[in-house]
Amino acid sequence: GLRAGNAADPARLAEVAQSLGDLAAYPALRPLERLFTHSDPRVRRGVMSAVRSLYFKRSYGLLARGLRDPDEEVRRGALEALEGLHFPAAFDPLSRIFREFSDPAIKQAALVSIGRLGSLDAGELLIEVLRHESRFLRDVARRLLTNFGNPDLAPLIRRHYEVESGPARAELEQLLRR
Repeated sequence: GLRAGNAADPARLAEVAQSLGDLAAYPALRPLERLFTHSDPRVRRGVMSAVRSLYFKRSYGLLARGLRDPDEEVRRGALEALEGLHFPAAFDPLSRIFREFSDPAIKQAALVSIGRLGSLDAGELLIEVLRHESRFLRDVARRLLTNFGNPDLAPLIRRHYEVESGPARAELEQLLRR
């Protein structure tokens, strides 16, 4: 158990955090949120490793904290979790992370997860990125839209194509041809 001497051991706490992720259950989030406040980065890294398998909107609150962590390894763990954590109800927290962070790697990871959702909301956001973001993010969005699995996206692309007068018009036209 986690009694006296054991509880203070960061390596042991990191293992506990990771095993909470193995539960893949909502109740695991509360102790993980508490563990994330630990001063030792190994414990916070363990939390980021655990959150990868917790498919709940609340998990993104922990991910956002991990993305802002002072420890580079914690941030890297959060970034990896962000790329892998996606499920139908995740659009809102993923789009919030995409909008709130300026780091291109975080924006890219959020976009990749959004692109895997396959929902029209996700498609709409990718089209907006294609129309208005930096070249780097437009390239990511184009690749994701090219492989987007939702056939209902074509009319949405067409609507944007018809109003677009900027450089994205040619890219939208290419997507329509596919």
